[in-house]
Amino acid sequence: MCGPAEQVDIVPRVEIGSVSIEELTGVISSGIRWLSEKQSAEGFWGGFLQSNSCMEAEWILAMHFLGVRGDPKLPGVVKAILNEQRADGSWEVYYDAPEGDINATVECYAALRCAGFKPDDEPLRRARTWILEHGGLSRIRNFTKYWLALIGEWPWDSTPAVPPELIFLPRWFPLNIYWFASWARATIIPISILSALRPVRPLPPESRLDELFPQGRQNFKHKIAKRGRGLGPTFFVLGERLCTYYTKSPFHPLRETAIRLCVEWIIRHQDWDGAWGGIQPPWIYSLMALNAVGYPITHPVLQKGLDAWNHHWSYKRGEAIYLQASESPVWDTLLILQALLDCGETFETFSGMRKAVEWVLSKQIFTPGDWSYTVKGVECGGW
Repeated sequence: MCGPAEQVDIVPRVEIGSVSIEELTGVISSGIRWLSEKQSAEGFWGGFLQSNSCMEAEWILAMHFLGVRGDPKLPGVVKAILNEQRADGSWEVYYDAPEGDINATVECYAALRCAGFKPDDEPLRRARTWILEHGGLSRIRNFTKYWLALIGEWPWDSTPAVPPELIFLPRWFPLNIYWFASWARATIIPISILSALRPVRPLPPESRLDELFPQGRQNFKHKIAKRGRGLGPTFFVLGERLCTYYTKSPFHPLRETAIRLCVEWIIRHQDWDGAWGGIQPPWIYSLMALNAVGYPITHPVLQKGLDAWNHHWSYKRGEAIYLQASESPVWDTLLILQALLDCGETFETFSGMRKAVEWVLSKQIFTPGDWSYTVKGVECGGW
């Protein structure tokens, strides 16, 4: 769909004062020329879908978990993380956020330690100060706890239980896998495998996160994050408690079958390019789940999944390599077409418009997806 990794153009922020009609017309014309130059040979536009540094941090931690050594992208990915560190030492979850985020900062800290940084290195020293001043590890989200558990820095017992037996629940039952959004479903299934098997691939002794436990690990209280009040949170709390009680019970007669069905589901849902669900979380968790059940990184499914990061999922900015959380060529192309129409452009005046429309139409999907399990009598035709 998109081409290989390439240099990304960054549009600078500008201050706009009073503008004349002539100036505005000239700027619009310049923008249209720029769009014409940036249109791909296939007809689409695809910009860098920026999210946050958790994407790069989790990739580093996943490569450690999978035992992937010497990936040539690593220095560039580390550079991308360092580029996004804020002046106060933290990392944010969206561009120009008013403050840093504890989860992103902890994950970036762990990734840099995994990549060989020392606690006294200046970026880590600033990050650690910010983490400890903002509540430390007691404030991290459950997804971050999963990541720390995978590398031996958090006890699995203090993570939410997600039993793979969820795959057996009928479609009419609450919490069945088709009750969730597609991206959530594709994330829950591999996490359920990891939650059941509880694999640990510890960091090397010199990379452990002891300094994030200033009172000592033995004195730290590991807790599962509490939900808010109300009917919705109460329902999920009950679901979590049921899952926890079941997980702690010694009786799991269908566990092996459930894991096998989850593995089959994951493999069946791999995308053509090697990713899962067109988004990072199910993709990266699926690779680790398959590896945890015994699939080596040389297996074709894992090889395809790992290789996707070498192509259109990664973008270069100078020496840095950023990893996208998702892609946006359909969104970008349709938004640009709408903008061109708003500017009065037509098939006759903008040479690439017809090719862009044809590309969009070629991406329409007529094959039913998982949504068809719960929505009946509707013809396919979305994007």
